[in-house]
Amino acid sequence: MGRTKRLDRMTNFYFEEQPADRPIGKNQKQDMIKQTTEPWQCEWMWNDVFKRLLVPKGYIYDGASVPRIVWTLVGLRPDGLIRAASLGHDAPFRSEGGDEDWQGCELLDAYDKPITMSYDESNCLFFYAMNFAHMYKHRAVIGYTAVQTFGRKHWGGPMPSLKK
Repeated sequence: MGRTKRLDRMTNFYFEEQPADRPIGKNQKQDMIKQTTEPWQCEWMWNDVFKRLLVPKGYIYDGASVPRIVWTLVGLRPDGLIRAASLGHDAPFRSEGGDEDWQGCELLDAYDKPITMSYDESNCLFFYAMNFAHMYKHRAVIGYTAVQTFGRKHWGGPMPSLKK
């Protein structure tokens, strides 16, 4: 399935504001590790099914955890417009779409029943959150392409930790 068909399956993406968070890393190398200071949520339709992602206060995520050279080449920054996209992507990504521990996050349908999401949907969420935040479309496409191409090995990977 091509990129366009995959992206066309998500519609009506919405979040009210960028997540409130604070860096909790102990050094510059860990400055991408953040903790939410308020609950955050986003919602969308995927294949005509309403979905809502709820992220609790205190959730730890690693933001746009791409090498710094990519930030420079693409113009992505780990803060600003990409924060919601990173949080919305990290929560389901680390839990394998809901098959594993969500660390307090919930993905619900229109009836508030727990549901899961696919690898492709998680990456599309990243793309649509960047678009919704008014990131330049070419940057959103590059970010989406990067996570779709290179992210599979991190699907269900460990939560970020503060190593010494």
